Amino acid sequence: MNEFEGRVAVITGAASGIGLAYAQALGRLGMHLVLADIEADALERAQATVAAQAASVLTVVVDVAAGESVQALADTAFSAHRTVHLLANNAGVSVTRSLLTASAADWQWMLGVNVWGVINGIHSFVPEMIERGEAGHVVNTCSIASWTVMPGYGMYSATKHAAAAISEALHGDLCDAGAPIGVTAVCPSLVRTKLFSSDRNRPDSLSDGGQRSFEEQERIDAITDGIQSPEAIAEAMIDGVRNDRLWVFPNRSRVDAIRQRIEQVIE
Repeated sequence: MNEFEGRVAVITGAASGIGLAYAQALGRLGMHLVLADIEADALERAQATVAAQAASVLTVVVDVAAGESVQALADTAFSAHRTVHLLANNAGVSVTRSLLTASAADWQWMLGVNVWGVINGIHSFVPEMIERGEAGHVVNTCSIASWTVMPGYGMYSATKHAAAAISEALHGDLCDAGAPIGVTAVCPSLVRTKLFSSDRNRPDSLSDGGQRSFEEQERIDAITDGIQSPEAIAEAMIDGVRNDRLWVFPNRSRVDAIRQRIEQVIE
């Protein structure tokens, strides 16, 4: 997919961070934007940020972990624009915690957003995109954690490994079906976003009653300042879509860590 102007993009997790950077970059390319997020107030601010440059902006409050919520997003997008050309399954959350102390609620929340969010996006959008018959693209925000594992990040790594596997499988399935839809899995390393304070959006039903701390977010803010910006991730994503690349690693220096892990696995 190398034409953007006048086409339609749906972005989840669009109210902040990488999702907002996606929206700003795609808006500058003249796309019609459908922005989805669980945070209504932040979503309203995001709409105001991109409205001047995008062809149009529509916002929908969505819980990507809930299939019916994502289906309502799809119904709204297709009703408003007839078709969707670019779907960005970007919404994500993180809990930094040892697997020895992780609760079932921790797992349910992270799997719901990071894995089922991608599955629900594919289920609700891709068959209809194929039916419309136009060239399109699916972007899944994965992570360097799709390929590496660190203590304390086990749950996050597990969900991002799943997102990468889903992306690769979807690419193969679309090729086998002869569908004119590409897939790009964007794998950033640490980025200056509020991923590690995502507890602010954690449902009460999935709370384990523990007291949350933003110490990890403060640590990430300190070490990512000036390293990778959401805008750089958006630029890499667009380049990946234009060139129909399945894997995009915005921070190429981290690829060595992947090589080291693979060598350890196969030695």
